[in-house]
Parts: sequence; structure tokens; C-alpha cells
Amino acid sequence: LGSIAVAILANRGYRVVASSRRAATHGDYLQSLGAAEVIEGLVEEGAKLRPLDRQRWDGVVDSVGGTTLATAVAQLKYNGAVASTGVAGGGEVATTVCTAWGPNA
Repeated sequence: LGSIAVAILANRGYRVVASSRRAATHGDYLQSLGAAEVIEGLVEEGAKLRPLDRQRWDGVVDSVGGTTLATAVAQLKYNGAVASTGVAGGGEVATTVCTAWGPNA
């Protein structure tokens, strides 16, 4: 799903930053799909999750869940949007800043 999102969003003109724990091996592939930048995951090893972090993202497509999703939510810009489709990183979202989920939130 992540690679499809990269290709679609880049084709629509968005600047895409792809996150992969295997950035060294998947970076060229993600850039060939249109990623402007490839980073080595959102969650730094041993980093403490903060409810609010530096605002980095206008939008996030997350296929991992868990701590990665909580970090993405903490780093969303004001009025940002998240689409989450996976739970590979865990089904629990440890965040206190999201007051509502869903299309009518």
C-alpha cells in the first residue's frame, strides 16, 4: 500500500516523503515511484513518544499503525489528515491529541 500511495500522490503533484525501516535498500525504488525524500522511519530507536511534536506533515498515509501512527499524529500540521490502514506495528494508538476519528469528526 505504501508504494502505491507514493506513486499516486507524487503523480498528483504532492511532495512525498517516504518512510521505510529499510531506506538503504528500498530508497531507490521509492524515489523511482516519485518520493522526493526517503527517511529511515518516523520513530527513532529509544525515543520517547510525545503527545505533540514538531509539525512536519500536511498529511500521512500510514500502513504500519502502533507507535508509527502515534508519532505521525503528533507530527501533523494543523488541519492535517491521516489515512491509516495497517496494524503491523500494533493496533494500539498511544496518543492523547486526537479528539475524534472518522469522516464526520
